[in-house]
Amino acid sequence: MESEISHIEELQHLLDSKPAVLVFFYSDDCSVCRAIKPRVRDLVEISFPRMEQVNIHAERSPELMSRNLVFAFPTIIVFFEGREYLRKAGTFGILEFRNELNRLYHLMFL
Repeated sequence: MESEISHIEELQHLLDSKPAVLVFFYSDDCSVCRAIKPRVRDLVEISFPRMEQVNIHAERSPELMSRNLVFAFPTIIVFFEGREYLRKAGTFGILEFRNELNRLYHLMFL
């Protein structure tokens, strides 16, 4: 399930309570964000159902961007057990991302 967060406490609660979290940082001015966001959402819902997905709007959450060292859009950070395991920023292939995430996800849940 996908949701929007804007506070550090919300993200920390998710990282502490969920085994797998995908964080999607985006900006309204980012055309790549608009193109890839629904594809990532569908990918997570279909292929990685045990993963929680959250979106963070850059302009509304500068502290979250700073805390997570986000300098480009989109940036996707995948956490397992509260630790960062995968990061993609800027332009990247959805197939490459799926393959990398698939390997990590199956190590975690299978």
